Amino acid sequence: MKKIKGYLIDQKSISKEEKFLEEKQLLNIETFYEKFRNDLIRKVKYESVIYNIFVYGTLNFSITLTTIISIILIAKGEMTAGDYTAVSLYISNLWSPMLDLFNIRREYVSSKPALKSYNKFLNIDSMNFNNEKIRGIILKDYVGLGSDGKKLHKPLNIKFDKDRVNLIVGSNGVGKTTLAESILNLSNRYEGQILINGNILNKQIDILYKDIVYIPSEPIISQYGILNKVYNGSSGQKN
Repeated sequence: MKKIKGYLIDQKSISKEEKFLEEKQLLNIETFYEKFRNDLIRKVKYESVIYNIFVYGTLNFSITLTTIISIILIAKGEMTAGDYTAVSLYISNLWSPMLDLFNIRREYVSSKPALKSYNKFLNIDSMNFNNEKIRGIILKDYVGLGSDGKKLHKPLNIKFDKDRVNLIVGSNGVGKTTLAESILNLSNRYEGQILINGNILNKQIDILYKDIVYIPSEPIISQYGILNKVYNGSSGQKN
Protein backbone atom coordinates (compact mmCIF):
# COMPACT_ATOMS: atom_id res chain seq x y z
CA MET A 1 0.00 0.00 0.00
CA LYS A 2 1.20 3.49 -0.75
CA LYS A 3 -0.26 6.96 -0.80
CA ILE A 4 -0.46 8.98 -4.02
CA LYS A 5 -2.21 12.37 -4.18
CA GLY A 6 -4.47 11.54 -1.29
CA TYR A 7 -5.55 8.13 -2.57
CA LEU A 8 -4.90 4.82 -0.90
CA ILE A 9 -4.17 2.29 -3.64
CA ASP A 10 -2.87 -1.24 -3.97
CA GLN A 11 -1.52 -3.07 -7.01
CA LYS A 12 -4.98 -3.80 -8.45
CA SER A 13 -7.44 -1.05 -7.63
CA ILE A 14 -8.31 1.90 -5.45
CA SER A 15 -9.20 0.92 -1.92
CA LYS A 16 -12.72 1.58 -0.66
CA GLU A 17 -11.51 2.15 2.90
CA GLU A 18 -12.44 5.57 4.27
CA LYS A 19 -12.61 5.13 8.01
CA PHE A 20 -10.16 8.02 8.61
CA LEU A 21 -11.94 10.56 6.42
CA GLU A 22 -13.80 13.49 7.93
CA GLU A 23 -16.13 13.73 4.92
CA LYS A 24 -17.58 10.44 3.76
CA GLN A 25 -18.43 9.53 0.19
CA LEU A 26 -20.34 6.34 0.98
CA LEU A 27 -23.84 6.23 2.47
CA ASN A 28 -24.19 6.92 6.17
CA ILE A 29 -24.56 3.55 7.85
CA GLU A 30 -26.59 5.15 10.66
CA THR A 31 -29.55 5.18 8.26
CA PHE A 32 -29.49 1.38 8.06
CA TYR A 33 -29.10 1.03 11.83
CA GLU A 34 -32.07 3.34 12.36
CA LYS A 35 -34.26 1.24 10.06
CA PHE A 36 -33.12 -1.93 11.81
CA ARG A 37 -33.90 -0.39 15.21
CA ASN A 38 -37.41 0.63 14.14
CA ASP A 39 -38.11 -2.82 12.69
CA LEU A 40 -36.83 -4.46 15.87
CA ILE A 41 -39.08 -2.26 18.05
CA ARG A 42 -42.12 -3.21 15.95
CA LYS A 43 -41.18 -6.88 16.22
CA VAL A 44 -40.86 -6.73 20.03
CA LYS A 45 -44.20 -4.87 20.33
CA TYR A 46 -45.95 -7.42 18.14
CA GLU A 47 -44.56 -10.37 20.09
CA SER A 48 -45.43 -8.68 23.40
CA VAL A 49 -49.06 -8.29 22.34
CA ILE A 50 -49.24 -11.89 21.13
CA TYR A 51 -47.67 -13.48 24.20
CA ASN A 52 -48.90 -11.20 27.00
CA ILE A 53 -52.50 -10.82 25.79
CA PHE A 54 -53.45 -13.70 23.54
CA VAL A 55 -51.35 -16.46 25.12
CA TYR A 56 -50.64 -15.76 28.79
CA GLY A 57 -53.57 -13.39 29.17
CA THR A 58 -56.05 -15.96 27.84
CA LEU A 59 -54.50 -18.70 29.96
CA ASN A 60 -54.57 -16.67 33.18
CA PHE A 61 -58.11 -15.51 32.49
CA SER A 62 -59.25 -19.13 31.97
CA ILE A 63 -57.55 -20.31 35.18
CA THR A 64 -58.98 -17.40 37.20
CA LEU A 65 -62.50 -17.90 35.81
CA THR A 66 -62.30 -21.65 36.42
CA THR A 67 -61.14 -21.08 40.00
CA ILE A 68 -63.99 -18.65 40.76
CA ILE A 69 -66.64 -20.93 39.27
CA SER A 70 -65.17 -23.99 41.01
CA ILE A 71 -65.19 -22.26 44.40
CA ILE A 72 -68.86 -21.37 43.94
CA LEU A 73 -69.75 -24.93 42.89
CA ILE A 74 -67.73 -26.44 45.76
CA ALA A 75 -69.54 -24.12 48.21
CA LYS A 76 -72.87 -25.34 46.80
CA GLY A 77 -71.73 -28.95 47.04
CA GLU A 78 -71.94 -29.49 43.30
CA MET A 79 -68.18 -30.06 42.85
CA THR A 80 -65.47 -31.73 44.89
CA ALA A 81 -61.92 -30.54 45.48
CA GLY A 82 -60.66 -33.40 43.31
CA ASP A 83 -62.88 -32.27 40.42
CA TYR A 84 -61.48 -28.76 40.75
CA THR A 85 -57.91 -30.10 40.66
CA ALA A 86 -58.64 -32.13 37.52
CA VAL A 87 -60.26 -29.15 35.76
CA SER A 88 -57.31 -26.90 36.69
CA LEU A 89 -54.88 -29.43 35.21
CA TYR A 90 -56.86 -29.59 31.98
CA ILE A 91 -56.89 -25.81 31.69
CA SER A 92 -53.16 -25.57 32.42
CA ASN A 93 -52.39 -28.18 29.78
CA LEU A 94 -54.01 -25.93 27.17
CA TRP A 95 -51.03 -23.57 27.51
CA SER A 96 -48.57 -25.71 25.51
CA PRO A 97 -50.71 -26.20 22.35
CA MET A 98 -51.79 -22.53 22.42
CA LEU A 99 -48.17 -21.40 22.68
CA ASP A 100 -47.16 -23.74 19.85
CA LEU A 101 -49.99 -22.43 17.69
CA PHE A 102 -48.98 -18.78 18.13
CA ASN A 103 -45.30 -19.64 17.61
CA ILE A 104 -46.15 -21.32 14.31
CA ARG A 105 -48.15 -18.29 13.21
CA ARG A 106 -45.38 -15.90 14.31
CA GLU A 107 -42.73 -17.84 12.38
CA TYR A 108 -44.99 -18.00 9.32
CA VAL A 109 -45.65 -14.25 9.37
CA SER A 110 -41.94 -13.44 9.74
CA SER A 111 -40.94 -15.95 7.03
CA LYS A 112 -43.69 -15.05 4.55
CA PRO A 113 -41.69 -12.26 2.81
CA ALA A 114 -38.71 -14.61 2.40
CA LEU A 115 -41.00 -17.36 1.05
CA LYS A 116 -42.48 -14.94 -1.48
CA SER A 117 -39.02 -13.75 -2.52
CA TYR A 118 -37.79 -17.34 -2.91
CA ASN A 119 -40.88 -18.28 -4.90
CA LYS A 120 -40.28 -15.29 -7.17
CA PHE A 121 -36.69 -16.44 -7.62
CA LEU A 122 -37.83 -19.95 -8.60
CA ASN A 123 -40.26 -18.50 -11.14
CA ILE A 124 -37.93 -15.87 -12.59
CA ASP A 125 -38.71 -14.80 -16.14
CA SER A 126 -36.42 -16.24 -18.78
CA MET A 127 -34.40 -13.92 -20.99
CA ASN A 128 -33.72 -14.19 -24.69
CA PHE A 129 -30.16 -13.63 -25.89
CA ASN A 130 -29.14 -12.13 -29.19
CA ASN A 131 -25.86 -13.60 -30.51
CA GLU A 132 -25.43 -10.88 -33.12
CA LYS A 133 -22.10 -9.05 -33.01
CA ILE A 134 -22.53 -5.36 -32.24
CA ARG A 135 -21.09 -3.13 -34.96
CA GLY A 136 -22.40 0.19 -33.65
CA ILE A 137 -24.79 1.89 -31.23
CA ILE A 138 -26.67 5.08 -32.05
CA LEU A 139 -28.66 7.30 -29.68
CA LYS A 140 -31.43 9.41 -31.25
CA ASP A 141 -32.94 12.11 -29.06
CA TYR A 142 -32.11 9.94 -26.05
CA VAL A 143 -33.11 11.35 -22.64
CA GLY A 144 -32.58 9.35 -19.47
CA LEU A 145 -35.32 9.51 -16.84
CA GLY A 146 -34.94 9.36 -13.08
CA SER A 147 -36.92 7.02 -10.83
CA ASP A 148 -39.49 9.81 -10.47
CA GLY A 149 -39.82 10.20 -14.25
CA LYS A 150 -37.87 13.47 -14.33
CA LYS A 151 -35.55 14.13 -17.27
CA LEU A 152 -31.90 13.88 -16.24
CA HIS A 153 -30.30 15.74 -19.15
CA LYS A 154 -30.85 17.25 -22.58
CA PRO A 155 -31.53 15.00 -25.61
CA LEU A 156 -28.43 13.17 -26.84
CA ASN A 157 -27.60 12.20 -30.41
CA ILE A 158 -24.47 10.08 -30.25
CA LYS A 159 -22.91 7.31 -32.29
CA PHE A 160 -20.72 4.68 -30.62
CA ASP A 161 -18.54 2.99 -33.22
CA LYS A 162 -16.89 -0.40 -32.92
CA ASP A 163 -13.21 -0.59 -31.89
CA ARG A 164 -13.37 2.85 -30.39
CA VAL A 165 -13.17 3.81 -26.71
CA ASN A 166 -15.99 6.09 -25.57
CA LEU A 167 -15.67 7.70 -22.15
CA ILE A 168 -18.93 8.78 -20.51
CA VAL A 169 -18.33 11.28 -17.72
CA GLY A 170 -20.49 13.59 -15.65
CA SER A 171 -21.48 14.50 -12.13
CA ASN A 172 -23.46 12.16 -9.97
CA GLY A 173 -27.11 11.73 -10.94
CA VAL A 174 -26.89 12.90 -14.56
CA GLY A 175 -27.87 9.50 -15.96
CA LYS A 176 -24.62 7.67 -16.78
CA THR A 177 -25.72 4.41 -15.20
CA THR A 178 -29.22 4.80 -16.66
CA LEU A 179 -27.67 5.17 -20.12
CA ALA A 180 -25.56 2.01 -19.72
CA GLU A 181 -28.52 0.01 -18.41
CA SER A 182 -30.76 1.33 -21.19
CA ILE A 183 -28.30 0.19 -23.87
CA LEU A 184 -28.18 -3.21 -22.17
CA ASN A 185 -32.02 -3.24 -22.26
CA LEU A 186 -32.09 -3.55 -18.48
CA SER A 187 -33.92 -0.25 -18.03
CA ASN A 188 -36.81 1.38 -19.88
CA ARG A 189 -36.48 4.72 -18.08
CA TYR A 190 -35.68 6.79 -21.13
CA GLU A 191 -37.19 8.66 -24.03
CA GLY A 192 -35.99 8.61 -27.63
CA GLN A 193 -34.46 5.69 -29.50
CA ILE A 194 -31.49 3.38 -29.10
CA LEU A 195 -30.33 1.69 -32.29
CA ILE A 196 -28.06 -1.35 -32.21
CA ASN A 197 -26.72 -2.36 -35.63
CA GLY A 198 -29.33 -0.07 -37.16
CA ASN A 199 -32.25 -1.77 -35.41
CA ILE A 200 -34.34 0.08 -32.84
CA LEU A 201 -33.99 -1.51 -29.40
CA ASN A 202 -37.45 -2.61 -28.24
CA LYS A 203 -37.63 -1.94 -24.52
CA GLN A 204 -40.88 -3.90 -24.29
CA ILE A 205 -39.13 -7.16 -25.18
CA ASP A 206 -36.62 -8.83 -22.84
CA ILE A 207 -33.68 -9.36 -25.17
CA LEU A 208 -30.05 -9.15 -24.09
CA TYR A 209 -27.03 -8.97 -26.37
CA LYS A 210 -24.23 -11.41 -25.60
CA ASP A 211 -21.71 -9.10 -27.25
CA ILE A 212 -21.91 -6.36 -24.60
CA VAL A 213 -21.09 -6.18 -20.91
CA TYR A 214 -21.41 -3.43 -18.31
CA ILE A 215 -18.96 -3.10 -15.42
CA PRO A 216 -20.03 -0.34 -12.99
CA SER A 217 -17.32 1.96 -11.73
CA GLU A 218 -16.25 1.81 -8.10
CA PRO A 219 -16.45 4.84 -5.81
CA ILE A 220 -13.16 6.71 -5.48
CA ILE A 221 -12.19 7.33 -1.87
CA SER A 222 -9.89 10.23 -1.09
CA GLN A 223 -8.70 11.95 2.07
CA TYR A 224 -10.11 15.17 0.58
CA GLY A 225 -13.70 13.89 0.59
CA ILE A 226 -15.80 14.36 -2.53
CA LEU A 227 -13.55 15.90 -5.18
CA ASN A 228 -16.09 18.13 -6.90
CA LYS A 229 -13.51 20.55 -8.32
CA VAL A 230 -10.80 18.03 -9.07
CA TYR A 231 -12.74 15.05 -10.37
CA ASN A 232 -16.46 16.03 -10.64
CA GLY A 233 -17.44 13.11 -8.38
CA SER A 234 -17.61 10.51 -11.13
CA SER A 235 -15.27 7.98 -12.62
CA GLY A 236 -17.43 7.38 -15.68
CA GLN A 237 -18.02 4.19 -17.68
CA LYS A 238 -16.46 2.89 -20.82
CA ASN A 239 -18.37 1.37 -23.69
